[in-house]
Formats: sequence, C-alpha cells, structure tokens
Amino acid sequence: MDEKEFRVLIKHYFMKGKTPQETKEKLDKHYGDSAPSKDLD
Repeated sequence: MDEKEFRVLIKHYFMKGKTPQETKEKLDKHYGDSAPSKDLD
C-alpha cells in the first residue's frame, strides 16, 4: 500500500474519532511492518 492510501485510512480513523494510538494499533494489526511508523514528537 502506498503512502497516499495510508493517509486516507488515517483520515478515516480520525473522522471516526479514533485516537492516534488506536489508529496505529489497527494499522499495525492489519498491515504489520508495511504500516507507517508513528512520530512521538
């Protein structure tokens, strides 16, 4: 999956009210190592 598709998924989870942590967990669960990393800064 390319970067643009991940951005669409992230926006979808944001619009559903998910936290960044919940979004990261879902992406990791479904896409594993190919999921984007989360910047903690």
